Amino acid sequence: MKGVWWGSLLVCLGAALPAAAVEIDAGGNYGNDAGCKYLATNNYEGEDLVALTPREVQTYVTLCSFVNATTLENGTIVTTVICGHEGDEAQTLELMRFTKSLEGDRWGIYGADGTSWGEVSRCR
Repeated sequence: MKGVWWGSLLVCLGAALPAAAVEIDAGGNYGNDAGCKYLATNNYEGEDLVALTPREVQTYVTLCSFVNATTLENGTIVTTVICGHEGDEAQTLELMRFTKSLEGDRWGIYGADGTSWGEVSRCR
């Protein structure tokens, strides 16, 4: 009976601890013009904002944090994300795909259905 009690306690303690955010190996911070300005100043300057950091991806109205990530042989990163959306208390759980361009320091960002969120360049 003692073993069951300790096991239950450990399960409860584990559930009470916050989950650690996952980081992807994107190689730094990326964004379009508005996204890089936001990452540098923390001020929104355009509704076309797209930003990618090792811990999250966001647009003007959506912020998604990485829950887990897998890097494929070709460098594509597939992630599970939890997203908050402006004006909505609910969060969504989604899959996303990040593909590095062959030309260099750019990432394409795609939703689970293949919809493009845009392409981002390394922020300077």
